[in-house]
Amino acid sequence: MIVAQSVAQACNQHPTRTAIAFEGQSWNYRQLWSEAMRRYAVLKGRGVKRHDRVGILIPNHPEWFFCYIAVSRLGAVAVPINPAYTKHEIQSLLDAAGLAALIVEDASASCMGGIAVPAGCSLMSIADFAAAPAASEDDALGDLDDTQPEAIYFSSGSTGQPKGIVHCGRTLGGVADLVRDTWQISGADNTLVAMPLAFVYASTVAWLSAVRCGAGIVLQRRFDPQETVELIANGGITIVMGVRSMFHQLLDAKLPAELKQGKLRLCITSGDVLSPALDKAFVEAFGCHLYEVYGLTETPVIVTHAPVNDRKSREFSCGQPRPDVKIRLIDENGAEVPKGELGELQCLTDLRFMEYFRNPEATGQVLKDSWFSTGDLMREDADGYLYFVERRKEMIKSSGFNILPGEVERIIQVIPGVKEVAVVGVPDERRGEQVKAFVVRDDGAGLTGDDVITECRDKLAKYKVPSVVEFIDALPRGATGKLLRKQLRAAG
Repeated sequence: MIVAQSVAQACNQHPTRTAIAFEGQSWNYRQLWSEAMRRYAVLKGRGVKRHDRVGILIPNHPEWFFCYIAVSRLGAVAVPINPAYTKHEIQSLLDAAGLAALIVEDASASCMGGIAVPAGCSLMSIADFAAAPAASEDDALGDLDDTQPEAIYFSSGSTGQPKGIVHCGRTLGGVADLVRDTWQISGADNTLVAMPLAFVYASTVAWLSAVRCGAGIVLQRRFDPQETVELIANGGITIVMGVRSMFHQLLDAKLPAELKQGKLRLCITSGDVLSPALDKAFVEAFGCHLYEVYGLTETPVIVTHAPVNDRKSREFSCGQPRPDVKIRLIDENGAEVPKGELGELQCLTDLRFMEYFRNPEATGQVLKDSWFSTGDLMREDADGYLYFVERRKEMIKSSGFNILPGEVERIIQVIPGVKEVAVVGVPDERRGEQVKAFVVRDDGAGLTGDDVITECRDKLAKYKVPSVVEFIDALPRGATGKLLRKQLRAAG
């Protein structure tokens, strides 16, 4: 219930401060709480109760927050679902999540056509809240148990069983407070929220950290660079949290002459290694450095630069571990490696996920004696700064999104005419990485790259679709038959 408690506190302390600005409209904290309580009353009337799982399949819109807060107010568990997922991906997630209710933007919309809502799951749309009454004044908040699940962030599930990352309220609140305190966010700030709200970066790192100090957010359905630079110029945005490609787009936008007269003071990027050239260009244009943070959905913030004491002191570094986090880099045998050598990052922190939903085997693979294995290969310098190198799990990161190569490969492998396929991430200046598919065709097959991309577009979210398809005679393999992905990435 930590999300609802946080908004209720902001409502009591800062009722007239703007909480959300969106497409010419705004809601202060009193109005935000009131709208959320109307949704709470409807959900409660529909029988949703404490510990039930409620899916939220809504794009970036204030309605997403109204519903998210209402679910928390019930003591239920929010299950954010990315509307960019295909029907195939959404169906896999619904089949795995065991939802009591699913809230969608429009139940009659084409995005729901062909999707079977599981038995026992109540389908609701935002239209169901249109005439909802407010919750009664004596319907007080219950006791806070922040050790219970608050949200589950599911993977898309194209490869079969989706992986649900379960977070309790204590972790989400702790992450929000850490971000607030580290970057000195206050009620005077307005944070841009343009990343999908279905991800922990937008909903917790960006939004909940603002709520925890009564700050405001500027919400965009999707990132609009021109609107953003104009808001920066007129002082409407002081903080931008995004990914590398967004900052490239801001530099490409038409920059107002009064840009540096704005109040932009903090830009945070995550998901990609930041190039010094990009940071330099951004400082020249906007008068503000770009700061990197590193984390995963399982551990939303592990390390960070501290802007007060550490002004870009280590290029390409994602920072030092927080004082309350223990880290170690290990080799393939589990032994710690000396500083300067490559190893997989493991961390010991209270601000981590509880478990993978109904998947103890997967949980046990990454959590041993409370140490979390990130699967990311890094180096640590003599002063304790970490440098990301590559992903042991072969994860592709494009524009801040995580993409599993096997997820894309399984879609391509069943296309008629495909003999073998391997998918890798190759460098892209704007997105960090782009998805590239290497395909071996069956003899005589007339398969084209467009054929492959068309099939992927039908089965995968847009950001997972290969940008490039290259046909080759054979995939490179080692002596044991293991696919040599590194060789493909080098060739890409």
